[in-house]
Amino acid sequence: MSRLVALVDRLYPPRLAITPVRGEFQAYAVEFTSVQFRMALWLALLTWAAFGIWDGFGQTGGMATTRFRYLVACPIMALLAAGTRFDIARTYRTRYLHTAATCSLVLIFVQMILIDRDLPFKIATGNAALNYSLAIFFGCALLPCLLLDAFFFSLIAVVLHVALVTFFSTAGPLINSFYVFHTVVAMTIGTFVGYWREWFLRSGFLNQPRLI
Repeated sequence: MSRLVALVDRLYPPRLAITPVRGEFQAYAVEFTSVQFRMALWLALLTWAAFGIWDGFGQTGGMATTRFRYLVACPIMALLAAGTRFDIARTYRTRYLHTAATCSLVLIFVQMILIDRDLPFKIATGNAALNYSLAIFFGCALLPCLLLDAFFFSLIAVVLHVALVTFFSTAGPLINSFYVFHTVVAMTIGTFVGYWREWFLRSGFLNQPRLI
């Protein structure tokens, strides 16, 4: 882990190096972004609930997608959002963030399969690419993802999208690769957002007044 931190430090100017005070910086980042983290998860829950409007357009009234959305996905997201008010979310912020982000991506994976079976929005016509691209954009923008957080979050999204187009898409390899290209571009942009967020957090942390 220390080698990884040192490697990330090399991506920033020497004046923004935080390896010697990594623990203090993490505490600062957690405190600075605690409200942002809480709001992002509540917004994710609201998004899951709001998109249920389109479940009714399914051949069976969206029965499977509606049940999964409101009986599985929404309760899990609500639990994760409510958990941000407890000390465990602060003490283990990185793990909690990764857990919440990964859960949301896996829930999208299952929902895409159900929607593909029941609704007119198909994986073969780019529905999964659209959803995972939006997940990367809004996830990296709203969640307090630093460089590595944004990279791994986006990478998981790309891998899950590749699995969807490989095993559940009826489109050909050319079209599927075109869809994957879009999520890879989204991953690049999302990682860049994480890079700049960490840049500003490092600057704020290192420039704050200190008692000697």
